[in-house]
Amino acid sequence: MRKLIVRAVTALFFCSGLLAAAGCATTPRLPEGFDTQGWLVAVADGDLAAVKEGLDLGVPAQIQRADGFTAIQIAVRQGQFQVAQTLIAAGADVNKIGQKGLTPLFGAIYRDDAGMVKLLIDSGARPEGDNGYSMDPLALALARGDVQIITELASVVPSAGKRVQKWIGQQSATDAAGAVSEATGELLCLQGLLDLAGAEDLQSALAAEKILLTAAQKGSIVAAYNLAQAYSNQDSLLFSLSKAQRQISDYYYSTSRTESAFFAKRAASGSEPLATFLYGRALRQTNSNREKSRARGSELILQSAKAGNLFAQADLGEKYETYFPNAPADEIRREKLAWLEKAAGRDLAEAAYNLAYISVHGHWAPRDLVIALFWFNRTGELGGCYVYQRIGYNFQQ
Repeated sequence: MRKLIVRAVTALFFCSGLLAAAGCATTPRLPEGFDTQGWLVAVADGDLAAVKEGLDLGVPAQIQRADGFTAIQIAVRQGQFQVAQTLIAAGADVNKIGQKGLTPLFGAIYRDDAGMVKLLIDSGARPEGDNGYSMDPLALALARGDVQIITELASVVPSAGKRVQKWIGQQSATDAAGAVSEATGELLCLQGLLDLAGAEDLQSALAAEKILLTAAQKGSIVAAYNLAQAYSNQDSLLFSLSKAQRQISDYYYSTSRTESAFFAKRAASGSEPLATFLYGRALRQTNSNREKSRARGSELILQSAKAGNLFAQADLGEKYETYFPNAPADEIRREKLAWLEKAAGRDLAEAAYNLAYISVHGHWAPRDLVIALFWFNRTGELGGCYVYQRIGYNFQQ
């Protein structure tokens, strides 16, 4: 942790000397001897402990550098998601104009950081202003072409639909001319995401799903990922764990470098457990000969499971001894069963089947055919009917 130089631990306040109708106006002062520059470097570096320490000592979340950068702008510009969250919770104004007359939202769009854009919008960021080139946030996003960011902004910008549809039409015309044929999938993805966001019934959601599936077939990683997200989300009209399992399992054994980079970018914000899980899996695949990368992948999978991702929980339950080979046998046994039971309790058929398999063969748990039959039956109830073909074989072993 960056050491903050502090002699006084209490923020001081003083009267301006000007009488106001409501009394004496006050202005917060930094703790005496506080290293403001060092604290802002901690913001940029993502030193969360040092940032929190400074805030606890009375450093205002609205603090600005001499060049105009606000603390929240610095965090956004450096992609420090957790620091940005902390500053916002401490009262940082997400609409405050800082360096070059820009709000933090512009900084997130320039970074193509969809997770940060969503955080700012959810925290009250207004999609307005000008970047100095007659572009508001949506216009900038359209110019940069990040489908996920365009979708986030379209949900809060009045009359965004017409502007986005016009842009899609312009891009499609260019595509028809053969100039940007690789963009076809992303254009379809954007249309599908907009349709899904506006879907009010199952029929319209299924129509959007069809567009997204076509986009995914044409190579849109964003479409494939968002389908997995929708299938996994209980609040989505497309919620289906069986579909989510099929969508996600495509990445288990074959993740391209482009897909891995996409997952890494989405996982960086720390706000998307699914991306964290898939990036962890990708690290273990693509760096099979690098122990440090494989270990990092295992930690990311564990992080995702703790954050509540169902598929990471099931994966840990199945492969804990592979991900953490140096763990004591008692820990492996305890963690495997705990994660599998958690995933099975959330109605994942694969986890229920693995619990049945463990109980039949006595792997990592005492052999118990009564418990095994319970989990086999539960697997069938959850739609994993294929396992009934294996029950006789398993019980004969």
